[in-house]
Amino acid sequence: MKQTEIALVITLLFSMGLCAQNVKKFGIEKNDSIPVGLAVGKQAPAIEVLNAAGEQVNPLNNGDQYHVVVFYRGNWCSYCNRYLNSLNDSLSAIRRAGGSVIAITPEPVDEIAGAAEAKGIKRYADPNMKAIRAFDGDFIVTERYQEQLLENTGMQLAVHNDQAIAELPVPATYVIAPSGDIIFRHFEYDYAKCARIQDIIDSINSHRD
Repeated sequence: MKQTEIALVITLLFSMGLCAQNVKKFGIEKNDSIPVGLAVGKQAPAIEVLNAAGEQVNPLNNGDQYHVVVFYRGNWCSYCNRYLNSLNDSLSAIRRAGGSVIAITPEPVDEIAGAAEAKGIKRYADPNMKAIRAFDGDFIVTERYQEQLLENTGMQLAVHNDQAIAELPVPATYVIAPSGDIIFRHFEYDYAKCARIQDIIDSINSHRD
């Protein structure tokens, strides 16, 4: 192997190591498959989630709208709530562009029932993580992060979500065109960083043009 090729391999391995090390501070357990999400241009998978009434539905089934799909950690997450509130404040602008906002959490149905339709954002429960996995966004939560949650909120994550192993979604926002194609994505391990709402609206307007 040439020296340049060896150097490239070392660089890639070092970068992967840094990535695996850095994501742990966001509660993501290092394993063989750190989620990377779905890419722009991919076809969005068919999903089934639970609405506030506990009914199994496919929220992406409406073929004439652009769906803004937000995966969030739960009602206990202050960063998530602030972002959902910001989306709600901009809901009229998103709707004028032809979009609707769908928010998906691994929390059980009773956690979304009160807030599901109150602010116009449609919230759905994905307690078995199937929809989250379909978008390659699921991760195992580190023991340290679970301990921090227990200390700060009194919540045992796995018990709260009725899971055998504590899992969460990487905070992510996708825009899915009526064709089913993903035209925008914001996939960020740092839960404090969210997609700019203007970028979401611009992606819809640009695709429609």
